[in-house]
Amino acid sequence: MAEEHHYKFGIVMHCGGCSGAIDRVLKKLDGVTKYEVSLENQTADVYTENLDYDTVLKTIAKTGKKVTSGEADGKEAPVEPVKPEAEPVKLEEGPAKTPDEPAIVAGAE
Repeated sequence: MAEEHHYKFGIVMHCGGCSGAIDRVLKKLDGVTKYEVSLENQTADVYTENLDYDTVLKTIAKTGKKVTSGEADGKEAPVEPVKPEAEPVKLEEGPAKTPDEPAIVAGAE
């Protein structure tokens, strides 16, 4: 059996609609074994066996609610999702432009 993880998030929620939005995305997230959303405490506790912290954080962030704090298994965790390293942009090679070549302007005749 996989090890259970407990993630806790501080989330700005103003009303039942806000907490309901968090509830709906967590309910639909495969891999969540248990969760509790508290409007009063402005928190969401999430238990999972196979999801990483960042996946749960991104799912909550998709609701548009501001995540103010995070914990992963009792340790403070970042509230900004980790961005994958960008692949370097490959530039197409072509003939070198010289100052004598006219500029091409869209819509010009």
